[in-house]
Amino acid sequence: MAFPTQPVTPTCLTLLVVLLITMAADKDSTASGHIDCGESSQNIDDSGRTWHGDADSKFAPSVKGVATTSHFNDLHHIIPWRTARIFTSNYTYSFLVSPGRIFLRLYFCPGSLDLTFAPSAHRNGSDAFLSGIEIVPISTSEWFL
Repeated sequence: MAFPTQPVTPTCLTLLVVLLITMAADKDSTASGHIDCGESSQNIDDSGRTWHGDADSKFAPSVKGVATTSHFNDLHHIIPWRTARIFTSNYTYSFLVSPGRIFLRLYFCPGSLDLTFAPSAHRNGSDAFLSGIEIVPISTSEWFL
């Protein structure tokens, strides 16, 4: 007994198209990109990724703090290491994200980092909720993004 193969093909193609549209819509609902802190223009790094300066950024609508440029010649990847934004008080970069896993990579060199999580000041009764933090040092040969 032979199985009908012709009707299955349009069904599979339809499901594939719906899946691709759903995945694309899900990806678009979360902000993504590369922000070059302390930079005012757009640049492309050695890997071909586009970095947008945080001056006039939609993620940092009213940037405060001092922008500075380094002159290190020994840095493997110039962008984003070339610039930095120095804050003397709290500042917020805001991102719209969908529920689910989000990978946030922070670039800083050298030094330390203090992360502060606070409830939204725009909504009464808001909570700052954090599921976990993972700090994993990697070498430049292990970079994958």
